[in-house]
Amino acid sequence: MLRRAPIQRSTARPLQLEPRRADREKNALVTAAKLRTEAAALERRANEFLSKAEALRKAADMMDAAEGRPTMVREEATLAYGENPSILRSVNTEGFSQSLLISAGKAKDALVRAANSHRLTMGQLLEKVRHELKLKRLPASGISQARRGTRPIRRDVAEAIQRLTGFEASRANWPGGIKDPADGDM
Repeated sequence: MLRRAPIQRSTARPLQLEPRRADREKNALVTAAKLRTEAAALERRANEFLSKAEALRKAADMMDAAEGRPTMVREEATLAYGENPSILRSVNTEGFSQSLLISAGKAKDALVRAANSHRLTMGQLLEKVRHELKLKRLPASGISQARRGTRPIRRDVAEAIQRLTGFEASRANWPGGIKDPADGDM
């Protein structure tokens, strides 16, 4: 019969009250010169990004001109925190209700922007689709899951949304897929 050696227990390390030398050097005093050099480096990076962004805008304008589309008019304005510049430029929000203004200000999804351009919030759009198709229920979560690609959308619902907003009922717009209504409930 084999005998096992007794279990060796590790001893607790003493509490280290004084930081190690590497930590002291890392947390050295910040000087004004260090801050200025870091600020200058960040400004150089920001200018590089801005020049790249301008080059991409020019390329997009040239592509629009080649395809015969008008170029976008850019507004140089300061936006308040949380405002989405793409929706504010593409949709005339004059006369919008408060709920529609909130929806338009937060709109990042193309479906929400399409609904907003037809003066509908997502809730109003879902109610119109539900009423048009005479459905008992049409959960908003099903629509958002179909937009994210985690769930398919019924073909009749996608086509009703297209009729109401112009948002095309295609595989590209509904990554979760489009299924026939006979395949099951939303």
